[in-house]
Amino acid sequence: LLGIKAVIAESFDKAHRFDLIAFGILPLEFIDDDNIESLKLKGYERISIIVEEIKVDSKINLIIHKKDFDVEIELKCRLDNDDEVNYYKNGGILPFLLKNIK
Repeated sequence: LLGIKAVIAESFDKAHRFDLIAFGILPLEFIDDDNIESLKLKGYERISIIVEEIKVDSKINLIIHKKDFDVEIELKCRLDNDDEVNYYKNGGILPFLLKNIK
């Protein structure tokens, strides 16, 4: 409802991750040693999420636009099965169900 398209975190609780998918929000996880502290994020940065294809366990590129330079990292897409991919691609569970009820 607020226009949030994705949430990036170090990890997700199973219920919280599913709630995000249910509302059509893409859950993304840091991989390797990347996190808020190691990337020195302050909160004023702009980000660009580069998605080639949404599928189970895909990798997503993230560009962090800082004041003087850009940092590119890879994130793990936390859509863990085909049903979750379908829910996400349809904007969440309710839109998915409404499209498929005939």
